[in-house]
Amino acid sequence: MTAGEASVRHAFSEPQLAMLAAEMQSRGNVVTRRYRGLAGIEAAVLRDTCVAPATRKTDRVTTAEVGAMIEMLGSYDPA
Repeated sequence: MTAGEASVRHAFSEPQLAMLAAEMQSRGNVVTRRYRGLAGIEAAVLRDTCVAPATRKTDRVTTAEVGAMIEMLGSYDPA
């Protein structure tokens, strides 16, 4: 990275945000942005974090985790 070039890092959890913030403090002038859903995310950020295979973050989930999420959010009834 050259002088004046911005470094963009993405955090996907509060612990990860705390770690990145501590790491970036020494560099000064840290800008933090939070998004409240897909509609608020700029197209380039959405592409880099969700769409582009080389840069997106994907995690495998178990059926137990899916079941817990459905239980937490409520069941889906398309009728």
